[in-house]
Amino acid sequence: MRAVLLEDDAAEKSLTPVVAKLTPALQSDIEKVSAEKTPEGRHFAAVVVILRNPGLRPNATAGVFRGKAIDQIDQYRDNWWCAALEPWDLANQGGGGGWAPALSVPLESVYSGDNPHLLSFLTAVEQESAAENWEKMMAAGAGPDYLTTSVLAWAKSHPDDERVPEALHFAVRSTRFGCTNPSSGKLSKDAFELLHSKYPNSPWAAKTKYWYSN
Repeated sequence: MRAVLLEDDAAEKSLTPVVAKLTPALQSDIEKVSAEKTPEGRHFAAVVVILRNPGLRPNATAGVFRGKAIDQIDQYRDNWWCAALEPWDLANQGGGGGWAPALSVPLESVYSGDNPHLLSFLTAVEQESAAENWEKMMAAGAGPDYLTTSVLAWAKSHPDDERVPEALHFAVRSTRFGCTNPSSGKLSKDAFELLHSKYPNSPWAAKTKYWYSN
């Protein structure tokens, strides 16, 4: 998941067979991701898999685990991920969909003195790389916004891709059941209108009766 958000194609290619082996329910979809010939194609195929499986997220959640199966919607909006926060943003601990849970005593021991957000066992180069990656993760925003934006971009450049109507349908769904913000409503409307204007006869348009605002 993090490789997808970071658009790290090399990491994504190396990790997909591992995920397929460990998560049999995703094996068929992940094989389709691996079958794509370009980084852009693999990225879109991965986005489609994520949209189909609202239990997927790029962070390990603390506390109570998600109760639904990976491919099922949680009615309490515990789906995909919320926008990432700075790990040391104490005023918003836990506010990023589990991105920054409060540290337990054992975990506090691995943080270093004057810079509690830096792990003491990381080298300076590793710390710099981690900081860069975290900036990208924060820029990605909440799951519904990131996924819908990705689908709209692919639909614009590949309007004849047969997966686009399905992806637009699930993108709209994500704005109903995932973490959202003031920009999510416009994205939901854009995906809805594109689905109904370009693919009005598809079964996915028939299943998509509304778009959602905050």
